[in-house]
Amino acid sequence: MTATLIAEQILNGLQFGVMLFLMSAGLTLIFGVMGLINLAHGSLYMVGAFACAAVAMASGSFWLGLAASLAAAAAVGAIIEIVVIKRLYGRDHLDQVLATFALILVFSEGVRWIFGAFPLYLNIPDSLAGAVLLPGDIHYPLYRLLIIAVGLAIAASLAGLISFTRLGIQIRAGQTDREMIAVLGVDINRLYTQVFALGAALAGLAGALVGTIQSVEVGMGEPVLILAFVVIVIGGIGSVKGALVGAVLVGVTDTVGRFVPTSPGFRGFHGPVVSDGRRIFSRVDVDLRSDGTRPLPSARRSFWSSVCSPIMISEERLNLILAILLVAVPVGASLVDQPYILTLATRVVILGMAGIGLNLVLGYGGLVSFGHAAYFGAGGYVAGILAHHALNADPIIEFPFIIHGTAEMLVIWPFAILAGALLALCIGFLSLRTSGVYFIMITLAFAQMLYYFSVSWPSYGGEDGLPTYVRSGFPGVSTMQPLPFFGICLALLFLVIWLTSRVINSHFGMALQAARQNPGRAANVGVEVFRTRLTAFVISGAIAALAGALFTELYRFVSPTMFNWHTSGEIIVFVILGGVARLYGPIVGAACFVLLEQILGGITEHWQFWLGMGLVIVVLFAKGGIIGLLVREKASA
Repeated sequence: MTATLIAEQILNGLQFGVMLFLMSAGLTLIFGVMGLINLAHGSLYMVGAFACAAVAMASGSFWLGLAASLAAAAAVGAIIEIVVIKRLYGRDHLDQVLATFALILVFSEGVRWIFGAFPLYLNIPDSLAGAVLLPGDIHYPLYRLLIIAVGLAIAASLAGLISFTRLGIQIRAGQTDREMIAVLGVDINRLYTQVFALGAALAGLAGALVGTIQSVEVGMGEPVLILAFVVIVIGGIGSVKGALVGAVLVGVTDTVGRFVPTSPGFRGFHGPVVSDGRRIFSRVDVDLRSDGTRPLPSARRSFWSSVCSPIMISEERLNLILAILLVAVPVGASLVDQPYILTLATRVVILGMAGIGLNLVLGYGGLVSFGHAAYFGAGGYVAGILAHHALNADPIIEFPFIIHGTAEMLVIWPFAILAGALLALCIGFLSLRTSGVYFIMITLAFAQMLYYFSVSWPSYGGEDGLPTYVRSGFPGVSTMQPLPFFGICLALLFLVIWLTSRVINSHFGMALQAARQNPGRAANVGVEVFRTRLTAFVISGAIAALAGALFTELYRFVSPTMFNWHTSGEIIVFVILGGVARLYGPIVGAACFVLLEQILGGITEHWQFWLGMGLVIVVLFAKGGIIGLLVREKASA
């Protein structure tokens, strides 16, 4: 690369970093003051971009659009803070993650509903359309220089606001001791709304400014959100100055890293992975104020539980009913020749199995892993790669020894389980040294690294995915027939349920739950907390990987979306929807998710909007999940 090209890429990285700062500054303030993990922050970025595009196209003025982006994002932010977010401040991180994940569905589908699925385009104002000659004979776009200048000006203004104004004093006091400033007469609810609206306005402004460089489309804020989390971890949660430094580091690293020469087998890989990798190793040994633990289900009785009390039954009896239904419904569908229902039932079984894996560490271990797609995808890719090489009759590797592919499920499953377990061992060894929000972000970062890796791996389809065309074989069974394949998946599900039950009711399971409730006391009575959690994490990863291998067999296709953070979010949805720390909870959650997808999808193409609304309601008003509404708790001795 020439010196001019390097300088241009550094400037592009600085511009990207400034845009990341506008996203990250609001995000870090929101978490620092409110202790809230807001996954929907990227949706506010998208709202600002669409508001700017709509007003600019209607009025012909980009500047009116820019003002509209600030107003729209701030207004939307204030509304969701008052209606939804305010009810999450006293909740743990798991509820916050699920509720804001549901808001992503609401915003994405709502924007698609209003503006359509096609992207909008913003034009750079004529007065800013030219280029500026910089020292070194560098011609750099004037508009990008404006973004840098605006971002730095906002950074200085935010620093002044926080350091020298009454609102800034309240914000800093809120980061230190929220209860004390409330006692001193500060309207804490008003402060929270102001901070959230300010953060939303900054995100909306970032979306509007970037909308002229790239298209304005649904979901545009989600990739930026991941990098914004990187920034606030590097810079320190609650620190605006740290967010600026972190944003510039990530922006330059991500931009320049994309131009580093790669090996022929990979493309476009360095930038995202370097950014996520910086995030992973920057905070591995940090201590947190929050341990991310969660009360036991018996302590989380809701108003709706008392309403439903006349129909409550014991959990053991409910589990038996669910097991019978898992057998009866698919068999009935087969008898009436409904293969599509069989396919849906198989999907429920597989997704429920992935949820059971997560539930082991989330429900019983109190570890909010937002990266379980890593193990689900690893199992899927192991199955896909082995089947692909068997189909093409070419070896996977030839040196130092030859390894061939296979199309036998009994061979594929152990390899998938081993891959998931080893991956969970490596990720858990690093991530379990943190807790709370850092644990959530680090597990998310690892999954995203694998996502970018798979996208950049053309040998196995890259972003287009890898078809396997036929299902692998199983002795004595025609796996291409829906009912026999469902039977295989169901048998494995019952085996996983049995093993999970044995684990959680063993001495190890008691130690895991003790570490969840009070790690300090558990350590004092001799529980090796780190080793216990790591062991559970490995078992969890192995179960999720097995589910991933079956998912690949079901659809005879594997793609990078199996690693995507949306997949991790959906697995969490299964656990929460069905009931945390409930043996059959993830299965109920997966069944409800698939049913809602089919029912709502048959009514409207915007079914994800209503699904998101439903998930928000579940989080806010049905804390114990569906099983928690139906199960009668055992009387305490």
